[in-house]
This record gives sequence, C-alpha cells and structure tokens, in this order.
Amino acid sequence: MFADIETSILRRLELAASAENKILGYSWGTCETYPENWQDYLENNLALLRAPAVWVTFGGMTKISASTRGVDVRATYGVIVAAKNYRNQRNARFGGASPDEIGSYQLVNDVIGLLNGNNLGLDISDLEVQAVNFTNQNSAMAKTGMSFLAVTLTTEFTLGFESDFEADDLGDFATFNVDWALPPSDGTKTNQIITLETEAN
Repeated sequence: MFADIETSILRRLELAASAENKILGYSWGTCETYPENWQDYLENNLALLRAPAVWVTFGGMTKISASTRGVDVRATYGVIVAAKNYRNQRNARFGGASPDEIGSYQLVNDVIGLLNGNNLGLDISDLEVQAVNFTNQNSAMAKTGMSFLAVTLTTEFTLGFESDFEADDLGDFATFNVDWALPPSDGTKTNQIITLETEAN
C-alpha cells in the first residue's frame, strides 16, 4: 500500500502537468520519487536538474488501533517542490512577470489543489494537508539556486494480513534443532535436538 500511494501521488502530479491535460499550464522539469541520499542526488544531478521540480516520499506511519481487518494506521507523505528563477530568490518563490516563470508558492498551491481531499482511487481516506514548510537548506541545495518547499500530507488505511494458509497449517512448534560451537572452538560443533512439551506428549 505504501508504494501504491506514493506511485499514485506521482502519477496524479504527472498527469496534471501533461501536455494532453494542460491542467497546470506547465510541465514538470523533474518529477521523481525522493532519493535515498538527498545531498548526493543533488550534487550528482546538478547539471541535469530542471525546474519546476517535484519529489514524493513516504514519511512514516503511526498505529491507530487494531481492528478485525488488521491494523488501522495513519501514514505521512511528503511532497517537495522546487522552483528556479535566474533573477533572484524572491522571484523563485513568487514567480516572475512571464507565465512561464512559476514560483514555489504556486507549486505548493497546485500540489494542495491536486491532492488534498483526494483518495487517488485507492482504499484509503482522503489525503489531508498537515503542513507546508521551507526545507532546511544544505550546501547542495544552495548550489541549485532553487526555492524548496515541502508539503506534508496524511492518510489513513488498514494494513491487513492476507494469506492462503490458516494458522493451523503451520503445525505445532514442537522440535527445536540447534548447532552449538563450544569454546575454545576449533570449528567442531555439537548438535542438540530439543522436543518441547505439547498436548499430544
């Protein structure tokens, strides 16, 4: 489910900016899943990085309660946007005189409009915006000349355990087989089989 939600968020953002739909009036220069190492990613892709940019990531989950279907959870997702303007940082945030000069404030507005209150066609509660923040700038981000903002969203769903076998199919845990290496060890091992007491014993 975690990957399904992240993929669906990306897909919705991509479709809204596609030339066919023209919902946003601009195309993403970068639309990707958030990289594992953010600083390395920016430094290694600096020459290829294009704005406006957006990255999506799963931000973690908390347990709400157990139910007959599984565990009801609240999951957090982050959407990071970035805009660039060669004039200055103010224009990178506000946008420029030309409609093509999209600012990071507009990107956040569009992300919220596309995602807030939407369940993406999945068995989840509607996404809810929880916060919008400027990201902490590191040296790699400063080199990009971009204005970065992060949108935090949450949703709730049930994590269930689906299986074709019943618990009884596993049988009783009655025998435990273990190898012991006795000190000082020369590589020689001894074997012990322990039989546990069960109702049948």
